[in-house]
Amino acid sequence: MTSKKPRAQSRNGVVYAELPGTQHSFDLFRSPRLESVVDTVEAFLDSVVPAD
Repeated sequence: MTSKKPRAQSRNGVVYAELPGTQHSFDLFRSPRLESVVDTVEAFLDSVVPAD
């Protein structure tokens, strides 16, 4: 998968990230890796989405 097609179709920014060492559906079950991803995504969104 790449981000070329979504970037071509979106007026908004598109970011694609590959996580080394992960497997398909790594986020199906709670794990330390999943918790890290959730924390990182939350921190990113807090930095780009204005608070109400």
